[in-house]
Amino acid sequence: MIKYITSVILLMTLLAVSAYSQSSTNSPYSYFGLGELEPSDYGRTTGMGGVGIGISSSQFLNKINPASLSSIDTLSFLFDVCFTGKVSEYKNSQSSFSALNSGLKKLSIGFRINRVWATSLGIASYSNVGYNVSQTGLIEGTYESYMVNYQGDGGLSQFYWANSVKIGKNLSVGVDASYIFGSITKSEKYQSSSFPGYYSLNRKYTPNHLYFDFGAQYRGKLNDGSAYILGIVGGLKTDLKTSEYVTA
Repeated sequence: MIKYITSVILLMTLLAVSAYSQSSTNSPYSYFGLGELEPSDYGRTTGMGGVGIGISSSQFLNKINPASLSSIDTLSFLFDVCFTGKVSEYKNSQSSFSALNSGLKKLSIGFRINRVWATSLGIASYSNVGYNVSQTGLIEGTYESYMVNYQGDGGLSQFYWANSVKIGKNLSVGVDASYIFGSITKSEKYQSSSFPGYYSLNRKYTPNHLYFDFGAQYRGKLNDGSAYILGIVGGLKTDLKTSEYVTA
């Protein structure tokens, strides 16, 4: 139990640091909404088309379905760190550029509390915002041109506490309580060759909210002795609250 408490304290310290080191991105598509949303699959379940809902292992933490935590061994303590990296290339009719997007995606721990109850604490990237786009246009009714520059930065993180309870020999159910928090900054800067200086509009959003996900897994065997796992996940509909600060 002492090693669990020590590990939780260490995790909380790392969470405080990683909460302010949001995964970076450089994509014009992150202009919209909350930015580029991060999928909930990590590591071994990445790119499996949702098959991770039915995956359960004692060797790694599966965040897609909280019920999967029931497979953690009573003598095991899991520490999971996940990084992401991708290279993107963007083109238009006039130019093109490449961008490397990388950063910390997930940091979590998991262990079994007793014979039927397993738990996991962690923080994960929820969305990322990062863009710098400029374009020119004509002032309506004139031949004068102006330039506008759009910049965005920030993103949201997700702190979660997942729990799984084993019911009988084959069935396990789980619940994942998550708190989304962070800040997104967006700015627009207008400048014309006919007028000195520039006009800027800055917006800062601070979304935050608590929501819950649920899951279940059933383990069985076929007549030939091969094993299978059936999984299901769901969540409650919720509204994301945010505050907006505007300066000019």
